[in-house]
Amino acid sequence: MSEYLFEGLAVQALPERLMKTPAFVQALAHRIVDLGMSGDETVDFVLGTIFDFVSKGGVLLDTKGEEISIDDIIECFSEEPRRWINSTKKWASKPPKQRLQQRCVARVTFIYLAFQIVDENFVSVPKSTGEKSQAA
Repeated sequence: MSEYLFEGLAVQALPERLMKTPAFVQALAHRIVDLGMSGDETVDFVLGTIFDFVSKGGVLLDTKGEEISIDDIIECFSEEPRRWINSTKKWASKPPKQRLQQRCVARVTFIYLAFQIVDENFVSVPKSTGEKSQAA
């Protein structure tokens, strides 16, 4: 098996306006609940899935097709992510009444990308992004 199993493949975030909708947040909450994991285990799942994907050559793309840094992910999950995930699970049974706050978009994005990896919903890495990531 190749060390770079995911080379040339990427997962891409959805537009923020879509990820902020109550329907999207509720659907993501259902996926989180379906994992059957605690908040700690869910964070470990998200980070482990993303780090494994990137370490094997995969690329994370934002909505503009630009590469997302691993440092952004680490920073995003450094402050009370487990408590936030446990609160998010409640939205599976009762959808949020308003759009997701901007400060939560990054976490939702990375959770979404982890599920995209698991579901194998890959896109091709744009040439400029792939070259940039290999040079790093």
